[in-house]
Amino acid sequence: MARDGERVVVEDVQNSPDERTGLIRSLGITAYACHPLVYRDRPIGTLSFGTRRRTRFTDEEVGMMKAVTDLVAMAMARKRSEAAVTEYMERLRESNRELERFAYVASHDLKEPLRAVTGFAQLLERKYRGRIDSDADEYIRYIVDGGIRMDALVNDLLDYSRVSSADGSFEPVDLNEVVRTVMTDLRERIREAGVEIEIADLPSVNADRMQMIRLFQNLISNAIKFRRKDDPAIRIDFADRDGVYEFFVRDNSIGIGDEYFEKIFDIFQRLHTQDEYPGTGIGLAICRKIVERHGGRIRVESEEGAGSTFRFTISRP
Repeated sequence: MARDGERVVVEDVQNSPDERTGLIRSLGITAYACHPLVYRDRPIGTLSFGTRRRTRFTDEEVGMMKAVTDLVAMAMARKRSEAAVTEYMERLRESNRELERFAYVASHDLKEPLRAVTGFAQLLERKYRGRIDSDADEYIRYIVDGGIRMDALVNDLLDYSRVSSADGSFEPVDLNEVVRTVMTDLRERIREAGVEIEIADLPSVNADRMQMIRLFQNLISNAIKFRRKDDPAIRIDFADRDGVYEFFVRDNSIGIGDEYFEKIFDIFQRLHTQDEYPGTGIGLAICRKIVERHGGRIRVESEEGAGSTFRFTISRP
């Protein structure tokens, strides 16, 4: 039978003694063929052909039926695969939404007790430093430092989860004003690091203004953090490429090995220890999420010891 992967061809159906041809005889069919739909050696259905004009099919017609059946089988398999991928992607998106909701709720609920722990530890440090033994002073310092790092992590987790939960409305945003705001916020770090920053005249885009501030703040902060010792420099510029603005933040920092080009955009990915370069490992993951929410892509070009260039795209207004 065709459903078992075998082709069925019946000639002179109206005079066939086979009881299984009853239905097609009632339709006036005089020649009938049923071909299995097979994909990767697995039957996925059948395709039937019939005629009322003659009592048999030629070999050429049967061969053509086989070719049509193979094409239909491939089309059906592709459609099923697309449906399976769509279903899988929707489940994945829902899982991501649940994780983001969990991260937001967990981070939000952690802030109050964390603030209490850090606050009281700092109070103990101010009040009793030098009045208790050196070990106790050191332990209190560990608590304070751990609380400060945890607070930074919680804040970054909240920011990460908020990217997707934003209201979705974009407006014209002057990126020159955005970068000026970021430079003001980072002025002390820039001064202390002795970084020379060159900024081109940037365009306006349709975007979420606060997310653009966070995007540039993270990228510039990253360049400052991983600066080299001598003459650190950063350049911010863009290019107009076929209706898409490509922005870049270029530095002469310590650089990144090419095996980490994708990994650095994953959440909690760090290439250095906390003692070497403090941070949460979330900043670039937030950047990617912001850029993707705006329909763009972000990537890095870098060479160890020769600096890095972070490039991201946003559609023109």
